[in-house]
Amino acid sequence: MWRWTRTTASGRVRLVEHRAGRRIALGALAALVFAAGDAGADQQLIGTHVIRPGDTLEGLATQFLGDPKAWQELYRLNPRILDPHWIYPGRKVRVPITRPSNKPNAQVTATSRRVEARPAPVEWLPADPGDLLLERDGLRTYEGASARLLFDDGSTAIVSEDSLVFIRRQTPATAPSPRKEIEIEVGQAEFESHRSELPSPEIEVVVGTTRSTTRAGTSGDARSRHRRDGDSAQVMLYKGAGEVRGAAGTVQLGEGTGTTVKPDGRPAPPERLLAAPALVSPADGIEPPHGAALELRWKEVPGAHGYVVELCFDAACGALAQRSKPLQATSYRLPGLPRKPLYWRVTAVSSSRLDGYPSPTRHLRPSLLLVSQ
Repeated sequence: MWRWTRTTASGRVRLVEHRAGRRIALGALAALVFAAGDAGADQQLIGTHVIRPGDTLEGLATQFLGDPKAWQELYRLNPRILDPHWIYPGRKVRVPITRPSNKPNAQVTATSRRVEARPAPVEWLPADPGDLLLERDGLRTYEGASARLLFDDGSTAIVSEDSLVFIRRQTPATAPSPRKEIEIEVGQAEFESHRSELPSPEIEVVVGTTRSTTRAGTSGDARSRHRRDGDSAQVMLYKGAGEVRGAAGTVQLGEGTGTTVKPDGRPAPPERLLAAPALVSPADGIEPPHGAALELRWKEVPGAHGYVVELCFDAACGALAQRSKPLQATSYRLPGLPRKPLYWRVTAVSSSRLDGYPSPTRHLRPSLLLVSQ
């Protein structure tokens, strides 16, 4: 089995096989040591890195600070490390990060309910805000859960409930044509990027044998949603331009269009996405009469086959509270909810099961939530 042994005074450690060390390593795998995502006195960003086999403080100092001699800074940043010469796979350590960095990464910035990450080759661990994911790392969400990621190039991803995604490849954000490749094995993810001083990033999403590429449009923005729907892949392009390549054909997507790639690899002709529903009530900050039931209402969207209501803990819906099943009506009565501020939005769904534009979110004050109990 595995045991870490000391080899140098600079913090370098070596992994050797030793049956007696198995209990120590397994205990460390279950330990969640540090919470991160704050800023230090010098306003340097802080993230959490999961130690992998072969990691040392010296190596992490090289990776995140550019100087192996800076390992003592990491040691000071992590007072719970009792001995800098002994670090274990699965433990989390606080590390300074900059954006853009020399080592592209995705940082978890929000989670809701049960979310786990796999910092390869370490097995699955609970994911927390501040955690850094590198190439070949995975993220999975369970029922009613979600997570938001911030990539090194400033783009973001929202991973929906019951999803499994992997980061396959990332290039530096300062590259002439920065790219990232994400694989969705199960579920759905939405990607978004905005105009910045960095080169416009390109996102390639892999769903089975389907590859879709999204790039910024003339506005400098890009936004797309990708989903595995049974044996099919679905791509919805809200902003920018894109290309979808199946095993048996390719289609070009313009802004506001989407397609479904069938199991045989044939992409359907692009179709126009449905407009965002116009929300009717309740308005932001308006309280219904005391004792009244809280019901969400919106206007009908022509061509809609159904509607999905999302309740979120943040305005971007990166932290999901709950999502309804597709509804035929244009209203939704709220069930019991947590007594904290929430946001709600509605999306119309077409007969081909493609999502239209989500509505803008509206704020639900805690006092409103109490009425619905």
